[in-house]
Amino acid sequence: MENKVYMIQMDYTTPDYDEVETYLYKNKEDAKKEYFRLIENEIKTSWVKDAYTNDELDEEQYDLDTNIDDETAEEYFWTIGANYDWYYKTSIELRIMEIK
Repeated sequence: MENKVYMIQMDYTTPDYDEVETYLYKNKEDAKKEYFRLIENEIKTSWVKDAYTNDELDEEQYDLDTNIDDETAEEYFWTIGANYDWYYKTSIELRIMEIK
C-alpha cells in the first residue's frame, strides 16, 4: 500500500533575511488551499507586493515562473524574484511525497 503526504515548501530570501518553511498535509485539497493561501499572503504582505500594480506583475523588474494555472498539474511551483537584486526571491512548491 502506497502512502502519500503533500508537502509545501516555502523558501524566501531578502538582503537581511532568509527562511525555509515546510508544511505537511495528509490530503491534497487541504494542501492546495494552504498553498494558494501562502501565495496570496506573499503577494499582499511581503516584499512581493511591490512586484504588482493593480494585480499586474511588473515584468521588467520581476520574474515569475509558475504552473498554478495548469489544470492537469499534480504538483505546483510558484517562484518570483527581483531582477534588480537577486537577494529578493520567494519560491513555494507543493509536492507529493511517498511514505514507506
